[in-house]
Amino acid sequence: MWAPAPATPATTVRAPIRRGTVLATAALALTLGWAPVPAGRVSAFVPQTPVLQPPWNPGRTAYTQPRVTVGAVVGEVVDADSGRGVAGAIVSIRSEDGRATQKRRTDDRGRYYFKSLEPGLHVITATRTGYLEGAYGRLRGGGEGLPIEIRAGEITASARIDLFRPGVVSGVVVDEASEPVIDARVVIWRRATRDGLVRLVAAGTARTDDRGAYRVAGLEPGDYLVGAPATRLTAPVSTFERIASTGSVTAEVSLLFSMGSTIDPSFTPASPEVIPGGRDAVGDRVALGSAVPVATPDDAGRPMTYPATYYPGVEATTFASPVTIEAGREYSGVVLQLRPAPAAHLSGFVVGPDGPVSNLLVRIFPDIETSPDLGLETAMTLTADDGSFAFDAVPGGTYIVEARGALGIASAAGDADLRISGVSFDPASPATRAPLSGRQAFWGRASIRLTGRDDDADGLVLVVSPGARVAGQVTLEDARGRRRPPLANMVVRLDPAEPGAPPAPRGFADATGYFEIGGVAPGRYFLRVESIPDGWHLASAHAAGVDLGDQPLEVGEADVTGLSVELSDVMGSVVGTVRGADGLPTMDATVVLMPASPPSGGGRDNPTRLRSARASANGFFQIAGVPAGSYRVLAISEASAADWRDPRRLASLRNMGRLITVRVHEMVEADLRLAGGR
Repeated sequence: MWAPAPATPATTVRAPIRRGTVLATAALALTLGWAPVPAGRVSAFVPQTPVLQPPWNPGRTAYTQPRVTVGAVVGEVVDADSGRGVAGAIVSIRSEDGRATQKRRTDDRGRYYFKSLEPGLHVITATRTGYLEGAYGRLRGGGEGLPIEIRAGEITASARIDLFRPGVVSGVVVDEASEPVIDARVVIWRRATRDGLVRLVAAGTARTDDRGAYRVAGLEPGDYLVGAPATRLTAPVSTFERIASTGSVTAEVSLLFSMGSTIDPSFTPASPEVIPGGRDAVGDRVALGSAVPVATPDDAGRPMTYPATYYPGVEATTFASPVTIEAGREYSGVVLQLRPAPAAHLSGFVVGPDGPVSNLLVRIFPDIETSPDLGLETAMTLTADDGSFAFDAVPGGTYIVEARGALGIASAAGDADLRISGVSFDPASPATRAPLSGRQAFWGRASIRLTGRDDDADGLVLVVSPGARVAGQVTLEDARGRRRPPLANMVVRLDPAEPGAPPAPRGFADATGYFEIGGVAPGRYFLRVESIPDGWHLASAHAAGVDLGDQPLEVGEADVTGLSVELSDVMGSVVGTVRGADGLPTMDATVVLMPASPPSGGGRDNPTRLRSARASANGFFQIAGVPAGSYRVLAISEASAADWRDPRRLASLRNMGRLITVRVHEMVEADLRLAGGR
C-alpha cells in the first residue's frame, strides 16, 4: 500500500526508502528501461544495451554500460491538513532556467513521476481546484518553495508537495438601523510588509446580496483587513467633451476611468448621459460609478453620507483590527455597520508656477490614514480647464488634499497594477525612462477640516510645484577596480522613511549611469537600485559625504545633486547550515539578516540591509551581495516567516540574533540552530 511520505527533503538515489516508494520507482524503472539493483535502494539503474565487440562475430555478443545522462523524480501531492494524497492534481516541473517543462496528473493516490530530466536544479509545482498552488519545499500557503536537484542516472524519491486550502471571510453589511445594505462593495486587503513598511494589498472583493451578506474565498493564510470603502469618483463634463472632440484620453483620465471600472463593473466611459449616477450635485461634473450607498437626510434635512467603514467599525485602516486567516478555515461573522455622517462640500483651484493647472488628479483621504494607497481615497477627481476641482458628499473630518499627475502616481506606486491605457511603465520604454517634467511632476498637499455644516469649504487654493530634483551617477566597479559602463533600465527609487509620507517617483539610469528623479516632496528617503545586472549588488551610496546605507537621504525644497551610487560584483556573503532541535539539518527554516543596531531616531531599517534566504533540503543557506557592516543573523521557522520584516517583529528578532561582521570579499560562516517562531 502507498502511504503519504512525511514532509522531509527529497531523498536521492542512495537513501533507503519505504516499500511503497520502491514499488513506484520499480515501475518507473521498467518504464525507463532500467534494471533495478537490490531492494531498499534506488541507485544504479543503468540500461543494459547489447553492443558488438570487434572482431565482429555473430555468435559472440557482449554487454556494456553506457553513461546515463538523464534523471528522474518520484513524489506525491498531499492535502497539507489531512496528509492524504490529492488525486487529479496537475504537477509541473521545469528547469530553473525555464528551458524544459513537463506536466503530469497525479493518480488516485496523489502520486506522480517525471523521467528524462536534464541534470540540475528544477522547480516542481502543483495545482488543484479548491487549493492554493503548491510547490516542493513550500511549508505554508503563499510561502516560498525550493528547487530540487536532479542528478544523471539517479531517481530522486519522496518529492512531496503539500497543498493548502484557501481561507474564507464572510459576514454582513448593515446600516445604522441594523438593516441589510444591498449591493454594498466589500474589499479584503492583506497586510504585507514591503521594504519595512506595512502595505495593504487588495486580495478580494464581493458585493452584498439581498440579505446584506458577502463572502470572499481563495485567501492565503495571513492577516487581512475587511472594509466597505466609500471612494467617490467624479470628472468634469469638459473631460468628456474633449474626448468626444479629440477621440483620445490622457493618462489621468485613463487612471480615473480604470478605478471607476474597478468600483462599478458596469461603468463604461461613454457619455455623461449614460454613465451610472449621471451628473451629481457638484455641478458640471459626472459621477463615475455608484459605489457608495445613499444615506437618508437627517431630521433637519441636512444631507448625510456613509464614510468608509473598516472592521470592527472604524473609518481608517490605521485603526482597523486585522482578521487572521488560517489555511482551509472560514472566518465568519465579520459585521460591517455603516453609520451616516454629515456630508460636506469641498471645492477649490490647483495653481502651479504658471497659473491654473488643468487635467490634474486631485484626491482626498483622512489625515490619520498611514497607507493612502490607490483605492483608499475618500474621493478623487480631475481639475477642469480653469484648474478648478470640487467634491460633494464628503463625510466631515480632517483630510489631506493631494494633487499629482498620473505618471507621478504610477511611478510612486511602483508595482501597483494601474492599467493606464496609452502609457507604458516598462523600464525599457523611452517615455518611462525620461525624467518627470512639467505637469506630470507637479505635486502638492494641504490639510483641511470639513465639519459637514453650513460652512462648507470653498475656494481652497492648492499650490503645486515640480518638487525637488534628485540626481546622481551610478557606477559599476568590478573586483579588479575596473569601471564598467552601466546597463540600461536600472531603476533608482526613493522610499519614504516614515509611514504615510508621499512616495517619490522613480528614476532611470541612462547609458552613462546618470539618473534624475523629479517631483520629490520634502522628507527623508532610503535610496534603492533595482533591475541591477546579474551578479552585481548595491555596494554604497553617498550624498555630500553622508553614507546613505546608514541613514536616509534628507530632501528639502532645494534640488539634491551629485549623489554617488556604486555597484560591485564582489561583496560579502553569509553561508552556513541550519539545524533543528534534534541537531539534524532542517529545511524548515528561513534565515534573516538585519543590521546589528536598531535604526536611529526610532525610524525603520534601511530595506537594502534586510536580507533573507530559505534553507535548502540539506539545511544549507547562502546570502550573497551583503554590504560591509555589522549584522544580526538567525534562523526562524519558515511557517512563521511571512511578516519578519514588520518593524515590530524585527525589534524582537534582533535581540535573538547572532552578531557577525561582514567585510568585502569575505564569506562569513554561521551555523545556526532554529530559533522560536515568534
